[in-house]
Amino acid sequence: MNVQTTRNLIRSFFDHFAAENVPGILKLLAEEVEWHFPGSPDIPFAGVYQGPKRVSEFFRRM
Repeated sequence: MNVQTTRNLIRSFFDHFAAENVPGILKLLAEEVEWHFPGSPDIPFAGVYQGPKRVSEFFRRM
């Protein structure tokens, strides 16, 4: 992936995030994605999520 392609991907991710478009975000992720959100156990959405289906759970919990 070249620099411009990477920039476009990141820009697209943040555009979807700002629009609260979770399906758009999930389409950008690889099947083997591992999403980390650090935090104490009392933060309900803190943890590690593997795969797009689990990442969608993260966004539902937020």
